[in-house]
Amino acid sequence: MKFYPVMGGGFDYIICHGVYSWVPKNVQDAILNTIKNHMSPNGIAFVSYNTYPGWKYIEVIKDFMFFASRKFQDPAQKLKASLDALQTYKATLQNLDTLEGKMCLKWIDHVLYYTKTKHGSSYIIHEYLEAINEPFYFTNFAQNLQKYNLEYLSDSDLNDILQAQTGNEQADEYAKQNNLDRIEQEQFIDFCTQRTFRQSLIVHQDVYNNAKRDIGVNEVSKLYLIDYFKKDKATYLNLENRQMSDTYAWLYEMFNENFPKSMSLAEILNSIPSQNKLAAYLGFIHILSNHSTFMPKPYECIRYEVGKTRLKPAVKEYLKYFLHNENPLIIPANEYNYTWHATKLEFYTALKFDGKNSMLDIKNSVEKYIKTNKIQPKTQDDKEIKGAKALNEYLINYVFDIENKLAQMYFFEKIYI
Repeated sequence: MKFYPVMGGGFDYIICHGVYSWVPKNVQDAILNTIKNHMSPNGIAFVSYNTYPGWKYIEVIKDFMFFASRKFQDPAQKLKASLDALQTYKATLQNLDTLEGKMCLKWIDHVLYYTKTKHGSSYIIHEYLEAINEPFYFTNFAQNLQKYNLEYLSDSDLNDILQAQTGNEQADEYAKQNNLDRIEQEQFIDFCTQRTFRQSLIVHQDVYNNAKRDIGVNEVSKLYLIDYFKKDKATYLNLENRQMSDTYAWLYEMFNENFPKSMSLAEILNSIPSQNKLAAYLGFIHILSNHSTFMPKPYECIRYEVGKTRLKPAVKEYLKYFLHNENPLIIPANEYNYTWHATKLEFYTALKFDGKNSMLDIKNSVEKYIKTNKIQPKTQDDKEIKGAKALNEYLINYVFDIENKLAQMYFFEKIYI
């Protein structure tokens, strides 16, 4: 009989994100030991880490940035020195017509891209300038789990279940002929895809041994997907900007018509002719395996109506935090982790959707707020809004845009009297 020392049987969920490959081996062992001793019998742990072989190529850039900033201790100074040197390194590599140079240029551009994002500095420092950042092969991680009677279940994106093959006929035949087990198969795919990062789900060994291994129609039908597909010329891209197969264009349009409402496989199958049901199932799996948001319950798109709907009380307090903090420690997001990089004016506006204010009331309140705080509204092309009529039209559209965003973030709830 196993003993779980935490009161109440342990934690159902344990999250260790952005830590495991950034700490020494003894701390890694302590993390796995903590999971073993404090995860409930049927619990799941989430552990993310950098992996080889993909990181083999990135390490050249990391080592260069370390070299260029070696004289500094302050993180801000290290960052500046490494980025300045990286520009020189890039200019030098552009004169080299070598495969190695082109690979380095790819990752230099990756780093420089993050310098333009809101939280890019903290990401670059963590990923490239930490004292410890030691990636490893997936098989090493799986072997370490065995020491603590833990077992790898799957990655959080479920790709190892939904896309258990490389898609290359020769590679998949090689894996079959060599009888690769599931861990070896995962490592083989990591080699084929040059994987750099994993987000693994871990369970107790006895749970894995007793788990149902096959996922079929019954299991997939319990999931609700949320996704939207943009058409770029002849290609569809999902919310993660992943290129989708054109084979299922008709299915993408169904999702677009319902967005941001979730859709289940059952709902789709019930609305199409029987001869299309196999294609719908395969299309659903294709969407699910490309980082679509999936949930165990349906999500309804609730619009704002005075006296009928309002901002959820918990969301109200959540948004207040961002309105009143100049340097928030977290990024605003909804419960399925879609972020909202909003301004203070947007947070202020959002808080006015209380179920009592009309859209006109909210518009008038926002107008007063921008005048009091001397905020100059601008168009998307950065032109100032001038004149009372133009400002009035702008604010009406602005309030409706915020309402639409809140609805898409599932921040509204129905009022039950």
